[in-house]
Amino acid sequence: MKSRIIAATIILAIVSPLLLRAKNKEIIIGISGGYSIGTGIGYGFGRLEAHYPKYVYFKEKNKAKYSMGVNIQYFLSQSIGFQGELSYQKATYFSHLEWYGMRENVLDPQTYFEINYLEEPYQKSWGIYSFTFSILAMDRPYIEKKTYAYACAGVGLYFITGDKDKVLNRFMLGSQRISTGFRVGVGLKHRLTSRINLNLRIFGVGINRRSTGRQYTTYTGPYQFSAKEYLGSYKIVRAGGLVKTASYFSLDISLEYRI
Repeated sequence: MKSRIIAATIILAIVSPLLLRAKNKEIIIGISGGYSIGTGIGYGFGRLEAHYPKYVYFKEKNKAKYSMGVNIQYFLSQSIGFQGELSYQKATYFSHLEWYGMRENVLDPQTYFEINYLEEPYQKSWGIYSFTFSILAMDRPYIEKKTYAYACAGVGLYFITGDKDKVLNRFMLGSQRISTGFRVGVGLKHRLTSRINLNLRIFGVGINRRSTGRQYTTYTGPYQFSAKEYLGSYKIVRAGGLVKTASYFSLDISLEYRI
């Protein structure tokens, strides 16, 4: 924590004089809304369906949904700016597990145990609140150009909400609520009037997840269940698993007001 505070202080000490000395200063406030898509079950969002006849049916689906946010942008020149943004990303998690069949007793191969394990299908909502700080670089040779492209890259703090047992630990996000992460993207701005812009952008987000207490191993699908408990005690128990990065892509549009 101390190292982060020191790093933030150094950044502010470097950036503040630049902001004060900028000649072509421009401040923009934006309100955005959009929709997001996951990048795969092993990385944070996605879908898995596995069906092994006579043994197991397992289905889980983690879906990113709508997003919304507010931001303030400060441009030092026609080409370089900074952006601070508060945003919310909604998501849902669905799970359905049926594990059944006859399994051989490892202690006595002549006998069998019957396993009938059913989890009622359920769907839970969860979400991510975030604050990100980004650098914007754009292709705008003069300040009044109406349409121009730009790229952005930044870092942020992400606060994950949701049911600890039935969402976060089930989907291997872990019970840790606060994480750091990064955002990269590209966009296109169009000036409607002298003060109002439309901003269309697509960006990717990666959220760092880490274990607390003990070391986790990443499991996906049926492999997230403990083989030791299954073979030894004939119980269906989920093993500790944690994805290293939860990630998704988002497409949104924002209405911006130039102060």
